[in-house]
Amino acid sequence: MQATMIALAVAGMLLAETAGMAEDDAHVCTRAGDKQGPLLLLDDLRAALAEFLAGAPEAAADTSAVDAMLDGVVPPAEEAWRLPEPPELPEGQWVFVPPMPRGCNNSSGGTGLNLVEAGEHRGQFTIDLRAGAGQDSWALASPCLVFTPDRDGMVRCRTAIVLHGALAADAQAAGDTLLRIGTMLAHCHPKDRGSYSERVALEGGGMTGMVRLDNAVLLHEATFPVQGGVEHLFGVGVTGACAARAGTAGMRLFGRVAYLTVEMQ
Repeated sequence: MQATMIALAVAGMLLAETAGMAEDDAHVCTRAGDKQGPLLLLDDLRAALAEFLAGAPEAAADTSAVDAMLDGVVPPAEEAWRLPEPPELPEGQWVFVPPMPRGCNNSSGGTGLNLVEAGEHRGQFTIDLRAGAGQDSWALASPCLVFTPDRDGMVRCRTAIVLHGALAADAQAAGDTLLRIGTMLAHCHPKDRGSYSERVALEGGGMTGMVRLDNAVLLHEATFPVQGGVEHLFGVGVTGACAARAGTAGMRLFGRVAYLTVEMQ
């Protein structure tokens, strides 16, 4: 019971009603490199999961404990969604709302069950992850936005993403399992300026039981350098990951990107 209450307290940072969104104490990771921002993020995410599982023997891939909790989690009714409105921006700035112009990176992987579905809407997504002992699973759901600034400078990006769904784990001890949800902003093109910023809203382990998410609002903002007259592609989306040294962990998420704003500084 104690582990469950700890997990609920951690998840509480993520849960905010649309009418009263607030920044939380989640940590932010930003990195630049020589390839597209989402690929940099996935390199780092896979490395973190491998480090967590280092030395853990892979057992029989039995995820029945979390399957029983998550298989009954279904998409919310259309009227249940409460998406925040984007902030007002001066004329000439960019405000993107779904459906987004194009896809970016909708991918998943790991040794456990990993599914991501984004479809043609490009702003709505489903993530389903399960990990048994010695396994990990991850997913990234991200549409892509295109804009061309009229001058060199910095842009400030802001996003809000809304989640429904649940996270579940069955662990014998704290540290046996890992559950993580993050919000990503990434510079995808030009590729040589690739970078990303991820706000990790939930990262914890050792819980037993299930935590429900109901209109959970994830906020993130970041700044990136841009070149005047050059077409830029930015990605915005959600990362999910789970892993288990022992026991089981998983999540089923239904999400919608409420908006992305891009504002010249």
